[in-house]
Order: sequence, then structure tokens, then C-alpha cells
Amino acid sequence: MFRAEDPRLFAERVADAYAARRHTEALLRYHFYVDCMPMHGVAKLDHASLKRMTDWAKGAPQLAKDREYVRSA
Repeated sequence: MFRAEDPRLFAERVADAYAARRHTEALLRYHFYVDCMPMHGVAKLDHASLKRMTDWAKGAPQLAKDREYVRSA
């Protein structure tokens, strides 16, 4: 906090920084998961299987929390 700074502005700045950090962490985690998926020797999936897996993955508790932070930013 700077000496001449309004305490409310400081609190808002800290809250914004915290939200930005959570958003960035969620994005980094998502891209890390996607980048680390092995793709060699994997056959193509039919559309129904891919949709089912995507729906299951989106319903994971940790990803659901991360998705809230991604949407809010």
C-alpha cells in the first residue's frame, strides 16, 4: 500500500490481483493438461465418445471451480 493511497482502492487492487492470479493459474493448468496428453498411437474417436468424455471432464469438481474463475475474468 502506498502512503497516499485510499485503503479501499488498495483492497480492490489486491482483490483484482488475486482474481487475476486464480484465472491465470486455471488457464495454465488447463493448457498443461492438454499439452501433456499423449497422442501417439491413439485412434480417432467417434463423435459420441468424444462428446461423452468432454462432458465428463467438464463435470470434474476441480475443473468446475477453475471454469468459474475463467468465466468471471
